[in-house]
Amino acid sequence: MSKDSSESTNKLKRKEVNNYTEKKKAEPNLTSDSIYKQTVDHEEAEAVLRNGEDDMNVYTELCANLRSHILQLKSDGNETPAKLNSIKREVSLSFVLLKKLNRLEKYRLKNARETLQAKKSKVDSFNLQLQNLKYEIFHLKKEVVKCLQFKSKDEDIDLVDEETFFKDAPESISRPEVTKEDPHQLKLARLEWELKQRKELADECSLVERENESVAANINKKRGQLDNLAPLLKQLLSRKFVLTKEETAQIYGNSFFS
Repeated sequence: MSKDSSESTNKLKRKEVNNYTEKKKAEPNLTSDSIYKQTVDHEEAEAVLRNGEDDMNVYTELCANLRSHILQLKSDGNETPAKLNSIKREVSLSFVLLKKLNRLEKYRLKNARETLQAKKSKVDSFNLQLQNLKYEIFHLKKEVVKCLQFKSKDEDIDLVDEETFFKDAPESISRPEVTKEDPHQLKLARLEWELKQRKELADECSLVERENESVAANINKKRGQLDNLAPLLKQLLSRKFVLTKEETAQIYGNSFFS
């Protein structure tokens, strides 16, 4: 490990410690929960701002420093207590930084997963919209085919020819200034005229039917009267009256014989 690399790592360690110390001094009345929450929020924000590649380089340097210290302790067995304490501090700070880098990486991983989940949800939403649009297109195509295959009942109606229509129909229905230029309006006008004629014929038919019913009722009434008169005629014909001259004179008077 080079001397410049070791010095840069030590500067980074001291900077982290100084920042934490200054923050602690600036907020002396905070509780442990609030300190933990603020620390977590600070590290989450720092994880977003810091570059992952730079942290990877710091991680590599820290691991190299740890390996160098371990090799140094193995090779030199007669270290002074001051030197050992210095190495312990270096190793402890290195582990602290490694843990922080691990937390920052976990925050980045968490943010990446949340971002991925948000993107997946957005893609799923777009996919659902696409499926809905495809279904709507399919439905519209079916409706178009149904409209093209539709056969209106007016096609089976035998309408009067156009010449007769313009001759007999009133101008309020025929509207020649419009219908002669627009086939659709002409079709509607001819249907309207046909409907009007059929209504008039239906009214006439109803009137004739009512007259027929009235005549039939009158005939039935007179037939009933004749049926009631027949027994009386039969009764008169079946009786045999023998009227004497005196009885006849009493009934009709003497003038009957004069």
